Order: sequence, then C-alpha cells, then structure tokens
Amino acid sequence: MNLEFMDRIGPRTRLAVTSCAVILCVAATFVLGYFLEEAVIYTHFYYIPVVLAALWYQRRGLVVPSILVGAYLLSLGASPRGLETDDYLRGAVLILVGFVVGELSNICSTSRREVSGYRDMLEDLVLRRTVELKTANDKLALMSRMTRHDLVNSLSVLSGWLELASESKDDAECKTHLGRAAEALDTMRAALEFAGEYELIGAKSPTWMELRKAFTSSKAGLPVEGVRFMDHLSDTEVYADPMLDKVFRNLVDNSLRHGGKVTTIAFSAEVVGGNLTLTYEDDGKGLSDEDRQHLFESGHGRHTGLGMYFARKVLEMTGISIEERGVRGSGAKFVITVPAPGFRPMTRTASDVGHG
Repeated sequence: MNLEFMDRIGPRTRLAVTSCAVILCVAATFVLGYFLEEAVIYTHFYYIPVVLAALWYQRRGLVVPSILVGAYLLSLGASPRGLETDDYLRGAVLILVGFVVGELSNICSTSRREVSGYRDMLEDLVLRRTVELKTANDKLALMSRMTRHDLVNSLSVLSGWLELASESKDDAECKTHLGRAAEALDTMRAALEFAGEYELIGAKSPTWMELRKAFTSSKAGLPVEGVRFMDHLSDTEVYADPMLDKVFRNLVDNSLRHGGKVTTIAFSAEVVGGNLTLTYEDDGKGLSDEDRQHLFESGHGRHTGLGMYFARKVLEMTGISIEERGVRGSGAKFVITVPAPGFRPMTRTASDVGHG
C-alpha cells in the first residue's frame, strides 16, 4: 500500500471513510450474526476499516477494532447460536491486527519525519556550504587581484629605482636609489605575507576568545618600549575568528607606525545598548578626515595599505563592526561593536578560581 498516498488524504475524508466503514460493518454484524448466525465469513471484511484506522490514527485506531469486536460478540451472544471459543479468538486476532498495523504505521511515520528532518538539515547545510564556498572563492579572487596589482606596482617601482641606481655616477645617490629599491622589495614581501594571512580568514571556525588574552598577545614582537598600555577590558569572551589577535596587532602597529610619538594606548570594554563596545585609543597625532574616509579600503595607507582592510574583514566574519572616531591632533580612536549574543562573561574553571 502506498503510505504517502494514504497520508495525502485529508482528516475529514479519513474520518468519513472510517465512520462509514464502521457503521456498515456494525450493521452487517447484526444482520449476519444475529439473524443468520454467520460467524466466520463476514468478519474478513473487518480488516478494511481496522487497517485503515491503524494506518491513519496509529494507536488511537484501536478504537475501531474494539467497536467491531464488541458488536460482533454482542450480536452472536444475542443470537440463538450463542458464543463459542473461536468467536473470542477471532475478536482477539482483529484487535491484534489493529495493534500491529498501528505500531508499524507509527514507526513508518516517525521514520519519515526523521528522514524529512535530516533532508531539510542536509539541504540547509549544502546551501550554507555553497554560500561559504562562493564567499571563499570571491575572497581568494579579490586577494589574487589585490596581490597582483600591488606586485606589479612594486615591480615597476623597483625596476625604476634599480635603473636609476645603475645610471648614477655618484655613490651616495646610488645608495639612495638602492635604499628605495629595497623599500619596494619590502613592500612586495609584505604584500605576499598579507596574502598568506588573508587566505586564513575563515579557514578555522569562529570560537569564543578571551579579550584580554587576545590583546596581550597582539603586542608580542612589536617595538612597544616606552609605550604605556592601559587595559580596561573586563573578563569577557567574544565569538570571533581565531585571527582576532591580529586585528588588535594591526591597531597597535598602526599607532606605533603612523601615530607619531605615541606614549599611551588604552583599550576598554563596556556594554552599551545591549551590545559590547570596545574602544581602542592612543595619544598620537590622529588621522586626517581624508585618511579616515578611506582607512578601511584596500590599498590605502603608507605601508601595505592592507592592514585595516584586513582587520575589518576578520571582524565581519562574525558580524563585528569597526570604525574610527578620533579627532585630528587628539589621537586615533577605534570603536569595535560586538552585537549580542556574540559576547559573554568569561567562564572560569576551578583551577582559575584556585589561583585567583
């Protein structure tokens, strides 16, 4: 029997068919059993409503064989023939058939629901993976274009300075040209290193990361001597790409590289309007309006022009935003917004508490 076809029959139709079948069988029971004293042949027709009720109503369908068996035994008991042992056995078999078919129908329905749920999950997973794959391909294509553009420009600059150095008759002037060529070479190397890091964005699944730990590790290896760091971060974790520390490292590196004489860097966190607001500030010279307008664009800047573009891309992986709100002459100020529920109080283990 095609169970999917049976499932497509509406509830009203099911009730009408079952009710009519039961009424007809009960009427036939009293006609054949009470008047004709027939106890065997007509009971075979009971299987039609019994099986239908079991398929459509599972365990609740046992009401139908119970009614039919009751009418069957009542009609024979009231007839001159009376009840025999075989009559009780036939009634028991009808109820058993209803129970078995109902259980099988219940198992089939449960299995179909589970399979349907797995199919929906699989379709959703395929859709998400397709979107992720397209995003990854777009990202790699963009990175390829950026790297090729930067390398072509740097090669042109390098070629020009080397040509000037080869034509120069003055040693000091030749050294100056070679120094400029070395700078172009460094730019090429930085662009290639950035391309390698950029490919890692999204390579690992986002995870919960401790803010203070990520910020502390970001300073490693940078020339921070003489710079005072003010850490006002709470014991908070954020859900972010594992390269979050590189975002913070870019902020510190920008302060040291472009902020002039930076002596203080402060980083704080507070919950504002249901979101977590991270504020990074330095006491350097700040950014001009022109620099601020193009700060997060690829290629903008005096070094590789990719650092802040990279930072924004890393944060966007988990819906985190970043913007610069500093004032020229009063230092840089970056505001990072982590929307709920992308942050939570840091969970402490028993060992953390013991050492606290």
